[in-house]
Amino acid sequence: MEPENANEDNDGVLSTPETFGTEETTPKDSYTGKSVQELYELLNEAVQNEDYEKAAKIRDEISKKNLK
Repeated sequence: MEPENANEDNDGVLSTPETFGTEETTPKDSYTGKSVQELYELLNEAVQNEDYEKAAKIRDEISKKNLK
């Protein structure tokens, strides 16, 4: 038998996992259709906005395209 306040026993912790921050991040796949020139522009913009995580993803995509 489960207590009436079973959900409250977890100090407000959700019982199912949630994904956080997805609305702010850009999916990796969205960079694959961009040209190298477009990626460099996005990279410069990300660095100017100090969004270094985004810049790293763009840099990685540029590297992949340059290896082809």
